[in-house]
Amino acid sequence: MYVCMALATVTKGPIGIIFPGAIIFLHILCTGQWQKLFKMHCLRGLLLYFFIAAPWYYLMYQVHGMEFINTFLGFHNLTRFTTPEHPTRVLWWYYFPVIILGLFPWTGLLLQSIKASITDSRSDDLEKMLFVNIWWLFVLIFFTISQTKLVSYILPMFPALAIVIGWNIARMQKENYGIRWSWIFGSGIIFLLLTAGWVIGGQQLPEVAFGGIVLGSVTFILGVSIVWALWRYRDINFSAWLHVVTVF
Repeated sequence: MYVCMALATVTKGPIGIIFPGAIIFLHILCTGQWQKLFKMHCLRGLLLYFFIAAPWYYLMYQVHGMEFINTFLGFHNLTRFTTPEHPTRVLWWYYFPVIILGLFPWTGLLLQSIKASITDSRSDDLEKMLFVNIWWLFVLIFFTISQTKLVSYILPMFPALAIVIGWNIARMQKENYGIRWSWIFGSGIIFLLLTAGWVIGGQQLPEVAFGGIVLGSVTFILGVSIVWALWRYRDINFSAWLHVVTVF
């Protein structure tokens, strides 16, 4: 973990240690398990972290002097966080469309999965789900507060959301009963919206209009198949695999 944080700090700056450090600390704070700090080898780990990350910063300072500090740490980290580089994107809801489209075709499962991770998780699962929920929430809030916004910034939250959705699918497979209405409505709406997006988007660009119709038709057929499998056969496994097919 400390090696990975050091490499992240070399490639992306202080955020390489801020994210994992803050998420782990918040999880310990929420669970009250302060004894875990003594099992994390913090002192040796931080020494290893600085041993890997510090030399590059030192060498860059030797070559570029204060210009490196002002540009890399000052502008690209502090200034871009506090000052909008793209003023038209300073919207509190900027990342919600990114999540909806970026998580497709699993978006229809997202809200139900987050809810289930809080209300339906038990014993060990509850603590694990708390960790991944803190993980994605922290990343989302951090970059929502940030004044400079780019689509790719929230990529670190997608693994956490994937874990929550995967856990929920596994839970539903074990407790295979009833019709999963939330999944049916969620995926049905998302697949219909993307179908319309392909077709309408294609009409705006005549050279790709036929491709838009083809993609829209495939998306619609897969969406209907997923809804049918969930409603008629209540087949969680087959529906999940249809989502995988949709990805390809």
